[in-house]
Amino acid sequence: MGALFMHDSDEVGGALKAVKEDGKPHILSVSPSYLKAGASTDVTIHVTILGTGLQGEVSLGDRVKVGRVVSRAAGKVVVRATAASDAKAGRQEVRVGDATAADALAVYCRLARVEVTPSYSIARIGGNGTSVPKVGANHRAVGFDAGKDGVPGTEDDVRLGFMPAAWTVKRFDEIAEHDHDVKHAGMMDAATGFFVPGEAGPNPERPMSANNVGNLTVVGTVKDGGERGGASGGHGTALHLLPDAVT
Repeated sequence: MGALFMHDSDEVGGALKAVKEDGKPHILSVSPSYLKAGASTDVTIHVTILGTGLQGEVSLGDRVKVGRVVSRAAGKVVVRATAASDAKAGRQEVRVGDATAADALAVYCRLARVEVTPSYSIARIGGNGTSVPKVGANHRAVGFDAGKDGVPGTEDDVRLGFMPAAWTVKRFDEIAEHDHDVKHAGMMDAATGFFVPGEAGPNPERPMSANNVGNLTVVGTVKDGGERGGASGGHGTALHLLPDAVT
């Protein structure tokens, strides 16, 4: 296990899992990492399994039906899948022949809460003719089922994994509201959750021509069928904008 980042933008990256090529079958990842119990069969869910030596029957766990095999190769298998309406919320083992991955797929009944990760992020303004480049901040939304007790935020919550979200920012506090940080500090990509900070100052539109630093709260909202689960307040990410140079 490790992490991999873009060479010219190390604020963008993700977890990396690798296995030694030993001739044995291995499952490296399952995407998406979740299925909703009782989801309409009209919605085609393709589950992609990546690994090595992936040969044999595909199983996605209890009460999950594996339908048509969409594509198949030694390193990648794509299948259609549905979770039964009476499937229990929890993580399940995925199997392809002799290759297994424990807790690789989460079945959930209802999206109970969403958390934005990281819980605190920092970006840096820059550019605008200065020698200091901008440094952005990347965010992702993690979904959770409430688990057996039906209460969100307790120990038995089921982590579903990263989910597509609609991204916005709002003022962090009253000072950010007064200084119009949402307007000046930068722009959030609504589809990806990547925040691009503003230009290096001074900015004549701000009081005393200050630069474009500020404090924001990042909000990721996940749509789950007809329901929407949002991350805000304590579940939001505090985003702090640093100046382009330390004085």
